[in-house]
Amino acid sequence: MSEPNSLFIKVKISKENLNAFLNARPKSSTLNSNWLEWWDSRMMYSKPDLKDVH
Repeated sequence: MSEPNSLFIKVKISKENLNAFLNARPKSSTLNSNWLEWWDSRMMYSKPDLKDVH
């Protein structure tokens, strides 16, 4: 490991599961009161409204 803050993990996964994972599309998130409450608790300059969760 060349970097002192590197992370190395070893995962056992079948080829079929790996291909399914790599081909899967991310699920879209929906805004709810928890997201909005957390966003409102953050202090920042020119904070935009929370409309879309990436």
